[in-house]
Amino acid sequence: MLSQQSHKQEALNFAHSVYFDSKNEVDIIRLDEALELRTFAYIESESSKNMSFVDASNIAIMETYGIKQIASFDKIFRDEGAYTKKHFR
Repeated sequence: MLSQQSHKQEALNFAHSVYFDSKNEVDIIRLDEALELRTFAYIESESSKNMSFVDASNIAIMETYGIKQIASFDKIFRDEGAYTKKHFR
């Protein structure tokens, strides 16, 4: 997404800083089987056809790890309370 908002090289520089910089303070959470199953459950329960696997996996990760905020350009996360009431338990 960053490459669509900026230049490809800037996006690659950012990705390299997240993955390879020893001073990085960003935690990377990868999907395991439990998160994948939770992701599929969100997709199945969502009435909108616009729920992508990535959006659903972000919601699954946020719920699992108690994350309350996300940096995203997606409208699905910009709508105030879009998933806090309906999906987060």
